[in-house]
Amino acid sequence: MRIDIHSHFIPERFIEEVRKEPDRFGIQVEENGDLEFFNHKEGFKYPLFRTFYDVSAKLQDMEMKKLDMSVLSAPPTIFYYWSDLETTKLVCRIYNDSVSEFVRANPDRFAGMGIVPLNDPDEAILELQRCHDELGLNAIELGSHVEGVQFDDRRFLPFFQKVEELDMLVFFHPYYLGNKKGLESYYLTNLLGNLIDTSVSISHIVFGGLLQKFPKLKLYFAHGGGFIPYQVGRLEHGHKVRAETKLNLESSPTEDVRKLIFDTITFNPEALKFLIETQGEDRVVLGTDFPFDMGDEDPISLINSVKGLSVSQKRKIFGENAARLLKL
Repeated sequence: MRIDIHSHFIPERFIEEVRKEPDRFGIQVEENGDLEFFNHKEGFKYPLFRTFYDVSAKLQDMEMKKLDMSVLSAPPTIFYYWSDLETTKLVCRIYNDSVSEFVRANPDRFAGMGIVPLNDPDEAILELQRCHDELGLNAIELGSHVEGVQFDDRRFLPFFQKVEELDMLVFFHPYYLGNKKGLESYYLTNLLGNLIDTSVSISHIVFGGLLQKFPKLKLYFAHGGGFIPYQVGRLEHGHKVRAETKLNLESSPTEDVRKLIFDTITFNPEALKFLIETQGEDRVVLGTDFPFDMGDEDPISLINSVKGLSVSQKRKIFGENAARLLKL
């Protein structure tokens, strides 16, 4: 099995709701030639490709990429942490019901991740439980922070306790709308900003001791783990020489980083080889970031181009790891 664990889905039902109430959802649906676009009020704009929601278009792309299964997740622009709670809850229900229906109609080719209204952790727990009990989803997708609040904040502890209890995979995706200060040029908001968001999120989770409190958590981060796998030595050194790093973590930060899961989206065989060697082949999963233009169009070739990988190692990265984590 070749499983893409990082593939985005936008429900048609959500698109229709946006058409009806663009002001409530902060999105205008605009036409440009043959394509429609989501134009967010914060200035972020992208095309509504059929591959976001159309099963035949998704399957066609999977055949081109030689993928057996795609795990569907929301683009971060529809997490709605910034919105009023009722709107966030509505978006989560629409998305979760839709992705569950999509997967149940095509169970051999798709799996799904839910989203939750983390702007209210109590409500997030209720939706998490519903995703697990009613919708059959074994994974949840979170932003890299909740409007600037990081996951070492105590308000999120009951939520992660419930995640561990339900044994669900957590996918952390970089979260922002519009440009980031200082990164407005050259598309750096994405090129660097995504990796910075992930790196900051991991650092707070590790130094905050989240994995010490809940050691059975399964935490997956996009885009090769940002900068963390390649700079974990800096975190380790800081932990030795700075008292601030020991407030919530007495043990080595490297030990907790090695418990995390990262995808293959590095676009470079040498970087991917380093990631596999340092993280271990059991904690690296195939991802594409489909259908965005910053996605990996040929993930199989990237993995195959890594020198020295055994057949067993490739099998794990191609799909065995994802199947285990998602209980497929």
